[in-house]
Amino acid sequence: MNHKFTFLFLIFIPALHVVQVNDSIAQQSPPSQEFKPSGKVWGYTFGDFYYKTGGSQTTSWGKGEYSKKGVDEYAFSFRRIYLGYDYNISPDFASSFLLEGSDLSTDPSNRRSIFIKSCYLKWRNLIPRGELRLGLVPAPAWSAFTESLWGYRSLEKTITDFRGMSRAVDAGICLSGIIDSSGNYGYNFLYGNGSGVSPENLQLKVYYGEVYAYFLNKKIVVDGFAEYEPAKEGKDKIILKGLLCFKNDKISAGIEYVRQIWNEGAMWIRISQPAGNYSDTSLSDIISSGISFYLTGNIIKDKLKVVTRFDLFDNDGNSKDTLYAAKSWDATLSTYSSSYASDNTYGEKFAMVALDYTPHKNIHIMPNIWINGYDHKPESVSLPRKTDVAPRLTFHYIFK
Repeated sequence: MNHKFTFLFLIFIPALHVVQVNDSIAQQSPPSQEFKPSGKVWGYTFGDFYYKTGGSQTTSWGKGEYSKKGVDEYAFSFRRIYLGYDYNISPDFASSFLLEGSDLSTDPSNRRSIFIKSCYLKWRNLIPRGELRLGLVPAPAWSAFTESLWGYRSLEKTITDFRGMSRAVDAGICLSGIIDSSGNYGYNFLYGNGSGVSPENLQLKVYYGEVYAYFLNKKIVVDGFAEYEPAKEGKDKIILKGLLCFKNDKISAGIEYVRQIWNEGAMWIRISQPAGNYSDTSLSDIISSGISFYLTGNIIKDKLKVVTRFDLFDNDGNSKDTLYAAKSWDATLSTYSSSYASDNTYGEKFAMVALDYTPHKNIHIMPNIWINGYDHKPESVSLPRKTDVAPRLTFHYIFK
């Protein structure tokens, strides 16, 4: 996309709002009540008492919550701590600020710390039934819409988030809205840095787009998402995702499919037997894909639910050998210098079953079992890997 065109488009959006306001001033009647700025503090926390009862004793690879933990390890953990503040500046402007902490966010002394998760200005009514957000905003990949349909981030991420595709937030400009007056059709479009919560260090930007639709009195939801991340020398990354969900007062069921194509994503060294014999050094496409099924249902209305989830995921449909990402050939040592290690030779299966006990509408106590298995590809030289198993008691409470 021509970057000059993108810049002019971003300038043109506010100009549309100015024209719209000028055309409608004469038709507006004085407000019946004077607007008063207001704000609210909100947040939530979730974590677990977990016990890893199965899996590999030591490992350095995997995106699952317990893939890097040793067997028989147990602890109390905080997986998310949110503290946010929303402020209404005027009828047309609002702002939002959010801090996040967890066991994975620590300071140099290994104490739990916090970071800025989102911070943006919202411009309402910029276009009919639409709004613009500017700053560090939720990205359409999952956090803007599909995560709320799944409804149990406290138990596990959506498949796109779980498997490390895209990002939850990004710094940029986002246009969101509904197309019709009944709210059955909507969209989210974001032009962002592509660096998530970190400051930008690249010139190339990322394009996100999402459209969704409700049917049968909003009992059925269809959502489609696409992301394009340009890169130098044609090594672009594309993510495509679709979700179909049915939801009523008793049950919620959904199926989500995601596919990521990274054109010539990295330089790979295919390792053949014996170990350490480097061969077939080449630039390869990385194609990751997965499908997720979930079903939740009432046992006792407003008090007890059952939650189930099952995912299938292939880290790279192109790989048959153990792969290590390599940046350059070291002539002195006659070997490749690796920037990081990665093993794409496993397919993965994730399963979870939970009970959601709700003593109060903002408090959830959820005994559950978390399982992530590894399907070893026969052509691979990597070793078969044991299934990670972690029974947990998860807690989730909301304050607002």
